[in-house]
Amino acid sequence: MVIPMTGPTMHAGADGDDPDLGSFTGSRLVDVAIRLYADYADTLALAQILAVADECWRDLEGSPEEDLPELVERLARVRLDQRAKRRDAQA
Repeated sequence: MVIPMTGPTMHAGADGDDPDLGSFTGSRLVDVAIRLYADYADTLALAQILAVADECWRDLEGSPEEDLPELVERLARVRLDQRAKRRDAQA
C-alpha cells in the first residue's frame, strides 16, 4: 500500500483505505505513524490510526519541535488504547 505524503490535512482517501498523511510529512513523524500502525493494525484501520495521530499532533502544536514525535506517539497510544477498548467492549 502506498501512503501519499501530500495534502493540506490528513484524511481518508475516496475509498477510505489510503489516508493522506498531511501534517505527518516530517520523517520522525512518519516513523511514529509507522510504529503506531505496526502495533494497532490488528485492531484498528490505518485511517483511524492516522486520524488519531494527526489529532494528537494538532493538539500538541506549540510543543518544542524536537519533542513532538515522542509526545505525539505517547498521546496517540493512550487514545488508540482507549478506542480499541471501546471497540472490544461493543463487540
